[in-house]
Formats: sequence, structure tokens, C-alpha cells
Amino acid sequence: MMKTVLWIVASCLVALSAQAEWMSIGGGLGGGGNAPAQTAPEKPDKPSSGPSWFPGGGNSNPEPQQTAPSGSGSSGGSSWFPGGSGSSGNNSGTSGSGSSSGAEAGPEIVYTGIAHMDSRPATLRMRISGNQVAGTLEIGSICAQNIHLGGASITFTGALSGEWESKTGEINTTWQGKDHMCGTDVPNNGVFKVFLKDENTVHLRINGQRGQYGYDLKPHRKVYASGNAAVADSATGQPGKPDKPTKPDKPEAPVGSGELDPDDVDSIMALPSAMTLPPGGDMDFPVVFVVMSEDGEKRMVDDAAIKWTLGKGAEKKDGKIFISSKVADGEKITLVGRMTIGGKVFETKTVVTVREGEKLGTYNGRIMFDYSPFVSLKAGTHPVSPAWAEVELRHRLGSGGVFARTRTGADGQFTFRNVPRGFYQAWAVKMASTSFPDGYELEKPNGPWTHDWGDVPEMRWSEEADKQVETWDVAHKALSIRVAQPKDQGSMAGKLYGRVLRDGRGVTGVKVMADIDGGGSHRETTSGDDGVYVLDLSDVDSGRYWIRAEKYITKGWARCGDLLDIASNQKQAAHIISAPPDSLNGEQLDIPVATRGEIFGSCSDEDPVELPESGRFQGVKSRSLGEGW
Repeated sequence: MMKTVLWIVASCLVALSAQAEWMSIGGGLGGGGNAPAQTAPEKPDKPSSGPSWFPGGGNSNPEPQQTAPSGSGSSGGSSWFPGGSGSSGNNSGTSGSGSSSGAEAGPEIVYTGIAHMDSRPATLRMRISGNQVAGTLEIGSICAQNIHLGGASITFTGALSGEWESKTGEINTTWQGKDHMCGTDVPNNGVFKVFLKDENTVHLRINGQRGQYGYDLKPHRKVYASGNAAVADSATGQPGKPDKPTKPDKPEAPVGSGELDPDDVDSIMALPSAMTLPPGGDMDFPVVFVVMSEDGEKRMVDDAAIKWTLGKGAEKKDGKIFISSKVADGEKITLVGRMTIGGKVFETKTVVTVREGEKLGTYNGRIMFDYSPFVSLKAGTHPVSPAWAEVELRHRLGSGGVFARTRTGADGQFTFRNVPRGFYQAWAVKMASTSFPDGYELEKPNGPWTHDWGDVPEMRWSEEADKQVETWDVAHKALSIRVAQPKDQGSMAGKLYGRVLRDGRGVTGVKVMADIDGGGSHRETTSGDDGVYVLDLSDVDSGRYWIRAEKYITKGWARCGDLLDIASNQKQAAHIISAPPDSLNGEQLDIPVATRGEIFGSCSDEDPVELPESGRFQGVKSRSLGEGW
């Protein structure tokens, strides 16, 4: 009997060990695994930044909270700080009677950010005493259908060398905790280090039993401690204003094979990796990037470092790749690029599919800073665009993936050429450090950033054809990057705000309305200078609200030149928000509008007839506002 029990226990332990190994492949701290799905995703510890369905919405990073943990003792120690007993007082969030025998720790310093390679949020909490550092790290899970990205809860202790925060400072720790594998917790331990990667990024590089991963956190741009020195500004620990850069931030130059260590390179990749051309068509040579093994960063490769082998039916001419006009419809041609790094050969491929009659388009737009509260950019006091940025054009439907990557100049303009038919969205993945005046800062300090999306070709109204026609030159796609002033409680609480835009320009005098789903509660306002509007929803009935915008040439009469919001009238996908907004910063929503003629393609522009006896408009082809359009 005893042997049977021992055998069962041993078998269970082996099974659990095997399960942990199976789930750890890319899971937990290292990314997505094959853990079983659960019905609802774990709620990650991340701040609110606006509705997830709003373009440009996503993780934002609030200022660090410096208050002591709830129920902490009256001394500066805590249960997870070396030497601190952390005995709780009344456990009510106010100071209690507990005491600590360890060295007095500084204020709690909180960093928030996201994983370098995906959108999992991370929150790092730590205290520094002399050169001792201790704290906790929470990594949010993403558990949804076909998406299993594990999270973690860990505690750590370590040491600071140099000055924190600064380029000379580095924190090295040992840690232990659990990976949250979408329904199963698995013990884990390892080491990590934290350092100031650049002016906009505190990088956390973590190693555990199941691999390594990187997280980009928002810096405070403040000196907290130096090696064996006492903690600075322990009373408040508030972040200071950003320092202005002493020299312009320049984009990284393309790298050659002699500048790289083969052990630091994971692979090389060509963009585009897939292309469609007609017989007799041509294309530029793909741009090649090295993918670094440590953090997955992509670095552009010097063209001279790549040796290309072109498949049958393709030839090099005048610096481009030309497809023979004799290639059969549907045939695929493989282009192979090779790069030798330290004697090791890396290879990448681009596959060209030949299709008779295939058309190609262009996709262009501009990266611009979107200030909140809104400021006029005419005076030149606030930067309009970053000095440079790297932009990827990604497929937004289907299997996704990056089609191409380019770099902007100081004007923020970007253009992608030879774009096949498809559904796309531009993402800024890297940009120059930028100093903002008046306390403004990036709402999301670490990319990627995105906003508008577009289809190639795009349907637009043609006055000449008097109907919607395909346009292969997709232009004026905004890539707005939010820049905000940290707001005090109550400043924008309960408010919906943004701009009414037509072709990217603000429109004055447009009525913006919010109506509760099902009818009843209603609020409205009118856009002011540069299309800015603020709609107070602080006291409305709780629920889902439909947001609309319109500007009539003649009140109560439908005219071709009336402005209507595109979402409700053309895309059949109205802007819906939950109100009152629960964020202290309110909710931001820009509303694109177009004319009635552009949206519906046909309309009556007959003048209304005013009847003297009633003063009301009459007409055969009209409808009143109450009847809707």
C-alpha cells in the first residue's frame, strides 16, 4: 500500500514537471505559450488610457505613486525590503504601530511600461536604501482565444551601482516568484537588471528558468540615489522636469557585417517578405534588418552587406528588380539575400507572386504630435513632429505582419510605394527623443504608436464620375502620437474631448452629440477653434453613449455640403463610449467628418422654400432633422 501511494505521488510530480516544461516554451516571462485558454483574460495591472477601440488608444503611464503600501508600519521598512520586518499596524492604509529593524528605505518608486515585443503591461515597484534595492514586479497576462501570453508575480532584492536614474546607474537583482500561465501558476526564479537605455526608456532585462525577455518602462528623469549615497528627495520622490538634450538625436546608421558579433544576432529579415507584381513589373530591392537575439531589436543593414540571388524570371537592372514579361500568371519567384557576419552566413527571402493585371498603390501620411490640452502649433514653440521616426506598414487583417519599413525626416512625412491590394495600418516603432515645453510629455513613452488605418485601394467620391471610385494613392493618413500634461484630479474628469477633423484639419462650428443607447440622456456642444470640443458627461446617466457630429448648411435641411461624422454614416460603426468616463483624465476622441455628398454619393441640393405664414422650410426631396438620414 505504501509503495503504491509513493508511486502515485512520484508520478504526479513527474507529470507536473513535464507540464511546466511544456508550458514554458515561450510562455510566462518569455512570451506566449501553449497554456490552456480560459474564458476571460486576467486583468493586467495597467492604467487606463482611453477606450481600447479608439485608434491610438492603449497603455499609458501615469506619474509614479509614492504612497506607502496599505497597512504598512510607521517606519520606512516594508516586508519585502532587506532587514525590514514589515509588521503591519491597523492594516487600514493609514500608519499603524508596526516597526522595522532594517535600514530606512526611500520612497516607493513605481515604473510602468510594456513588453518590448508585445503589449503585456509591467509594473515595477522598488525602494532604494544606500545601494540596496528591493521590490516587486508584476507582469500582466493576456489570455484570449488563440493568444496565450503568460504573466508573472515576483519579488526581488539586489544592488545599485552608479547613480539612479542615469546612464551610469545599473540595478542587478535576484528574484523568485510565479509565472501565471493562463490558469496555471508555475514557480520560477532568476536574475534581472534594470538600466537607463535612453532618454525615453528604462529597460528591464529579465532571465529565468524559461528564457529571457525585455520590458520598456517610462523613466522619471530624476536622480533618486547614487551607489552608497542616501536617497535623494525622500519626502516626495516626485519626478522632475525632463532635461533638454544637449545635442540633436540622430537615427542609427545602417550597420555593416563588420560591426556585428554573430553571437548577438538571431536572424536577418527582408521587408517586404512577400510581394505581388504583374509580368514586366519592377520593385526596389527589399530592405534588410538584423534581429538582435537579446531583445529582438531590428537594426537596418547597409545595402552593400547583402548579396542577392534572384530566382528565374527576375533580373537586376538600374538598381531595381525587374520581372520578365514572359513569367506565367501565378508563378512565384524567390529572392534570397545573404549576409556574412564573423564567418557565419545568415539568410532571408522575399517571395514575389506574379499576377496578370496586378495593380500597386502608394500609402503615405505624416507623424504628428497630438497635444492635450490642445495648443496652437503656429508659433513654433511646440514640436510638430519628431526629428525622425521609423515607420512600419503592417497588415491589419488576416495573419498580420509587417509589409515594409521606412524612416521619416523632420517633417514627419512617410511614403510606402508598390503596395499591393490589402488592409493596412502604419505604426511608428521608434523615434527621436523630443523635448516638450510646459510640462507636456509623451502619454505613451515607449512605442509602437499608431492611429489611422487605410485600405489599398481606397474608395473615394469622384465628382467627375459622380460615384465612389477606387483610388490607389492612399494619402493623408495621420499617425498621431499623444502628448499630454499630467492632469490633476478633476481637471478633465468626466469629460469627452478631442477635435473634429476633415482631411486632418480642425473644423469649427460642428455640433458634437452624445446619446445614451436606447434613448434618453443627451448632451451636445459645438467645436471651437481648430475643431477642439469638450463635452461634459460627468453627470449623465451611466451607460453606453453614441457619439455623433454634424454641421448643416441650412438648419433642418439636408444639403450636399453638410458635414457628418464618417463613422456613423459611412462605416456603419458609430463611436461608442461608456459614460461617465471613469478616468481622471477624461476620454479623448477625434471625430473625422466628410460632406454628405462624399459619404452617400448622391443628394439633393435644391434650395428650401420658406413659407411666409409659418416660416418653415418646405421641399419635396428633403427630410427634417427629426426624420434622420
